[in-house]
Amino acid sequence: MPDTLDHPPFEAYNGNEPFIFASYSHKDSSAVFPELYRLHMARYRIWYDEGIDPGNEWPDEVAKALSESAFFLVFVSANAVESRNVRNEINFALNKGKMFLAVHMTKTALPVGLELRMGDIQAILKYQMDTMSYERKLDKALPEITRRDLADTRSEDLADTRSDPRRNIIEQLAEAAHEVYRQAMFADGWSYGSKYNTESRQKPFLAPYSDLTEDYKEANRSHVRAIPELLDKAGYYLTFSMSGSSMDEPPEDFSERMGRAEHDRWVAAMAAANWRWGPVYDYSNRCLPRMLPWQKGKLDAYIDFADRVGIEELPEMEKQKDRAAALQSLSILSQAGFSVKKKDN
Repeated sequence: MPDTLDHPPFEAYNGNEPFIFASYSHKDSSAVFPELYRLHMARYRIWYDEGIDPGNEWPDEVAKALSESAFFLVFVSANAVESRNVRNEINFALNKGKMFLAVHMTKTALPVGLELRMGDIQAILKYQMDTMSYERKLDKALPEITRRDLADTRSEDLADTRSDPRRNIIEQLAEAAHEVYRQAMFADGWSYGSKYNTESRQKPFLAPYSDLTEDYKEANRSHVRAIPELLDKAGYYLTFSMSGSSMDEPPEDFSERMGRAEHDRWVAAMAAANWRWGPVYDYSNRCLPRMLPWQKGKLDAYIDFADRVGIEELPEMEKQKDRAAALQSLSILSQAGFSVKKKDN
């Protein structure tokens, strides 16, 4: 994520859930937009004036959003205090008794009137803090009710290329997941072949990702789009940091939990497509030897289609493929600025 942005990084929130109203001077857009983007990626619902339709009256639209907001966040700078619009928004928020936070982007002398009104308001002096300390303090100050639920951490957030067209996380993760699968198959004695052949141990989908047909690529994308939901089921959540990932090593049980969650997702998808367990791969009868429970006797995740699942435990080599894919996905998420955190129980 760049330090500056010259265009709105995401669509302003428009809904009925609690949200944050962000006030700033348009002259500070390039510095404020990265701040808003990080909060958006950290699941906060943010309204800012990017959301105004050209046909609407600016003051009425702002007043409506400000009246309906649950929290007021203002980015203070010399440009902001000189802006009549920002001053009006501050006064409006204070008059309405909104929860209020001022983030001082630079050392700024407040006009006497504003200083008097904002004297007791919670403030963060960003210009005095390192990035990580600032982000932690800001996240602590913002109300949890303005965050999207963990289950609403959308795949679109992972693939949000509006801010940086080079950052197509879905495609990177899909390619990485496919490469992990290829290497595991190669290690097991399989090779690429234009047709599936169990005798010669050849598969057409062991081609490099760039050479896959679009349907095979989409199968890999579908896998990684499920990452936010898989994380939630495994007891983790996805967040974003302007300073990059703060997690040097994955949690001890990350690959096990994520590997199991991914396997359960895959089994459910195959069962929905009328596949079932069979000792060997059989396309005509839609049988797969991998349609087995992660742990023998633990069938809760498969209760709706238990008749399609085998009774033996998934072999360790197969489990390792899912664990390896989880760790590879974690690595790419980290490089892209995402962090995976364990939920508090």
